[in-house]
Order: sequence, then C-alpha cells, then structure tokens
Amino acid sequence: MYSNFKINRGLRQLFSNMNRNSLKVMSMKWYIASWVVMIFCMLSCHKRTLESDYLVFGKYCGECVGECIVIYKLQDGNLYKMIRPDYMYSKEGDYKYKQLTDENYQLVKDLYDEFPSELWKMNEGNIGIPDAYDQCGYVISLSKDGVTKVWYIDTNEKAIPAFLHDYMDKIENSIQILK
Repeated sequence: MYSNFKINRGLRQLFSNMNRNSLKVMSMKWYIASWVVMIFCMLSCHKRTLESDYLVFGKYCGECVGECIVIYKLQDGNLYKMIRPDYMYSKEGDYKYKQLTDENYQLVKDLYDEFPSELWKMNEGNIGIPDAYDQCGYVISLSKDGVTKVWYIDTNEKAIPAFLHDYMDKIENSIQILK
C-alpha cells in the first residue's frame, strides 16, 4: 500500500508538472499564433499599388553591328532609354532604364495615346516573322490597368495588319529621332 501511495504521489507530481509545462507551451503557442495572425492581417490589409501604366517601344536586330537593340519606355510623363539591352526576350523587370530629357519626351509622348486599340485586343506574341531573315523587328509592350502585353512585330509592312502601318511608321520615326 505504501508503495502504491508513493507511485500515485509520484504520478500526480509528474502529471501536475506536465500540466504546468503544457500550459506554458500551449500559452506560448497561442501567443505566437496570435502574433502570426495579427501580422498576416496587417499585411493582407495593406493596399498594394500597381505599377503605373507604360508603353515600351523599340527595335532589335539580330545580325548587326553597333546599337542592335534600342528600347524606350514612356511612363508617368517621362521617357526612359533602356541601358544595355542584352537580350530581347528577358522579363520587363530585368531591364534598367535611364531617364531622358523632357525635350525627348515631348517628341514621342503621343505614342501612348495613339496606341492602336485593335492591337490591344490581339493576343500578345509575334506579328509577322520579326527578324527572321535579318530584317530586324519591333517590340511593343503596353501595361494598362495592371495588365501587360508584349508584341514582337515584323518590320515588313506586308507581313503585318494594315491597321498597324501608320503606328509602326511613327514608332520607326520616333526611334530615328531619339537616336
């Protein structure tokens, strides 16, 4: 009987210590969980701002000597020129731009407003076969209301829809003026 009493007393102490420790661990878990929930709520309630709308336009040539890729970006009332555009098909975020003068911006600012709505309705990708036979190609990327589309457009007007002819002429003239 005495040994049963000792065992019961020992078990009671063990369980009471476990309960105290479990309560400490449990309350620590609740404390951490409540902080995680609070941080999650703060982050999810934080308004995310979308990058403002922009137009990227340029020309690229695979077989050339000199400045083979010339890319510009119109955004927020400014004009930027891409610095060291090494590869045409990189992601937009991979590029670095240098801001050009307001005088340069004034020369090409209408390209954004004159963007053909028919082009926006088209699937992005190649139009014609840009730079397939060393004729170079244009790149146009428009970001509008958080949606970005990119087109690679043939320089041969016979290979592209008629609605693009005037706009692509304006793109070519803008590139020549800015060089």
